[in-house]
Amino acid sequence: MSILQILNNAEIWVFRSALQLIKSTTYMTNLNRKEQPKFQKIEKIDIIKTESLKLDNGIPIHFINAGSEDILKIDIIYDAGIWHQEQPLLASFTNHLLLGGTKNNSSAQLAEEIDFYGADINTEIGYNTGSIKIYTLGKYLEKIIKIASDITENSIFPEDELKTAIENKKQEFIISNQKVEKIANRKFKGAIFGTNHPYGTSAELSDFDKLNTEIIKDFYEKYYTANTCKIIVSGKIKPEYKQIINKYLGKRKFQKIDELVIKEYKITPQKEQKIYIEKKNAVQSAIRIGARMINRKHHDFIDMQIVNTILGGFFGSRLMKNIREDKGYTYGIGSGIVSLINSGYLIISTEAGKKVKDLTLKEIYYEIEKMKSEEISFNELELVRNQMMGQLQRGLNGPFALSHAFRQLMLYKQDYSYYDKILDRIKNITSKEILELSNKYFDTDKFYEVVVG
Repeated sequence: MSILQILNNAEIWVFRSALQLIKSTTYMTNLNRKEQPKFQKIEKIDIIKTESLKLDNGIPIHFINAGSEDILKIDIIYDAGIWHQEQPLLASFTNHLLLGGTKNNSSAQLAEEIDFYGADINTEIGYNTGSIKIYTLGKYLEKIIKIASDITENSIFPEDELKTAIENKKQEFIISNQKVEKIANRKFKGAIFGTNHPYGTSAELSDFDKLNTEIIKDFYEKYYTANTCKIIVSGKIKPEYKQIINKYLGKRKFQKIDELVIKEYKITPQKEQKIYIEKKNAVQSAIRIGARMINRKHHDFIDMQIVNTILGGFFGSRLMKNIREDKGYTYGIGSGIVSLINSGYLIISTEAGKKVKDLTLKEIYYEIEKMKSEEISFNELELVRNQMMGQLQRGLNGPFALSHAFRQLMLYKQDYSYYDKILDRIKNITSKEILELSNKYFDTDKFYEVVVG
């Protein structure tokens, strides 16, 4: 091994260690453990905002100049999610196989080169988007962006890579679908959205055999284009980085279409609202309760996030205190209001012992009804306010967190004032408003209940 390689490997080790530290957003400090930390209310959150430009080909690119380490995170985002696929698994396999080889490099060559520079390139699929996520040292940006350009423009989806991916994913699918929590999640979303809706559909084992390189290439060519692309770069930004990225990602031409046609789907919820699936060998029962709900475009969404936090949104929530701490029915229980681009849903989720599943259900509904019948106390509301303020501040701390926050604003076509609204509502929502919102949105007659196990 050459001196250059030894030095390069050492540098990469340091980079990856720093990357894990930043990803975790947990930093060690010198603490005096004999003194109680000072309590300080958060009055305002200063957010480092983006500098938004366009590449030569018109692709919007957003720079977030934050952080002191020479580390960059780059999100290359396409409107290429599950919403757009013609058959199950198509979007996820296309996204996964972007790293399967290009006209210029095999998958092994891509992996070797990415590893040599200590970078991390992964793909991510969502309901509405398909993304390429890149972490790299700034000094190697040009090398890594050149690779990213090759992946985005020249992927060829080799037959052997597809075959291997199908075999591996099939095994994962078979094992995963024996788990009660996996079955419950599938049945729950299928029940509230309908199994023909992108938010409710789920793959079957036979769907793997319907995939081929031809349909994957068609999906790639249609959706992984400059027309549908957006880029976010966060970290310690140097002026020359803009020219480097433009050099490699700003040359791809737009297709003739001016705008991607957005597909419309009708939500057809299942009529049966209580679904029980017995699994004889299961030790626990997976419980999912909830219904379709507003998303973050709705004016009540922020307030309902506060309501949800009280019910089951953090470790000190009512569901946790009652069902985990007091009753001991489960190791953990939580609730969340999930925002999707075209809808949203409330979900209460837990796994409890089979013998106590009915008692667990009873206590869940008890806590929901309590939210609808009693105003929250001053002390409990203050606890929730402080919890959410701290959570908000953590969610906007550091370049990678800021990148995620801006991405959400971008996808929902919102601006930074949204976070000012969150802080304002956390500080000023009243117990009376919480009671009214609970009665407005927690209509248990419309709830779906799925129990598997």
